[in-house]
Amino acid sequence: MSVPRDASGAREARALAEAPYRVRSREQPLRLVTRPGGKQVPARLAIVVAVMLIVTQSARADGAVEGAAPPLTDPGIISAWRALRAADCARCHGKDYEGLAAPSIVDYARSQSRETFVRMVLDGDGARGMPAYRLNPSIADHLDDIHRYFMGRADRTIQAESRPQQ
Repeated sequence: MSVPRDASGAREARALAEAPYRVRSREQPLRLVTRPGGKQVPARLAIVVAVMLIVTQSARADGAVEGAAPPLTDPGIISAWRALRAADCARCHGKDYEGLAAPSIVDYARSQSRETFVRMVLDGDGARGMPAYRLNPSIADHLDDIHRYFMGRADRTIQAESRPQQ
């Protein structure tokens, strides 16, 4: 730190350099809290950090309880879920069927009539790379439940993370 050449400036600079840390608005020294390991931090900072940690942890705990996806219990929906997994629809439509290389099945079920949805699943759309599942009994035999599954996903009565009970 450079010290000004005049005497009053030098005294002021020396006083500032030697003074303990002060809160400028009140001219009171900062209170320090010693952390484990011997490091000292301002008490106000320690209090703010502690409050933030408490709020964050309680929000996580609340989210974990409220955000837990209920298991699938309807036998038809469970069969549909398993058929979709076996056909590996997630390969193109994404892990939660909300779009990847191919569009979202959830959005498609929401925006199309049941008949259009069933026709797309059974007949496919070769131009767009969608295979036909008419000859696949695990899909064709569960079309009503598959449609119900995606409508449940669309109206959020079935969550993406929901799985059958073990």
